Amino acid sequence: MASSFHTVATCRFERDVEKLTKKDPRLLLVIQGLLVTLASDPYNLARRRDIKNKKLSGVKLGQGQW
Repeated sequence: MASSFHTVATCRFERDVEKLTKKDPRLLLVIQGLLVTLASDPYNLARRRDIKNKKLSGVKLGQGQW
């Protein structure tokens, strides 16, 4: 299935990934896999991933509370 979505990493995300992968380089492969999954099926319509949407507590409306 061709990717119909494009993922964009923020500078903050890239800094966090760099810090995390210095501690555990294996995380880079995990993160790369997650980005591929997100780009190919961001809404998990194929139900291939065990992803559950839950509302976060303590997050204001409009600030990504899911």
